[in-house]
Amino acid sequence: MLAAGTYDDPNDVPGLPIFSLNGTASAPITITGGGDASQTVLLGRSSHNTIRFSNSSYVIVKNLTVDGRDLGGDAVNAQGFSHHIT
Repeated sequence: MLAAGTYDDPNDVPGLPIFSLNGTASAPITITGGGDASQTVLLGRSSHNTIRFSNSSYVIVKNLTVDGRDLGGDAVNAQGFSHHIT
């Protein structure tokens, strides 16, 4: 669970990279924001897609707001082979 708040620290890795994270059909990995979706906000950058998947499977991401701020990156992007993503 991600704590409620706005995620935009220029010293941190941008967005939410989900790399080599693999659940199973019967036990998917769930990443969720705290509170309702408006309480956990991921802000985009021009240099990266905001939520990035690579080599991941059976992952559920929910209860987040993704704001790309019209900077040119995608809100969600599979940059490497990934499957069963919700």
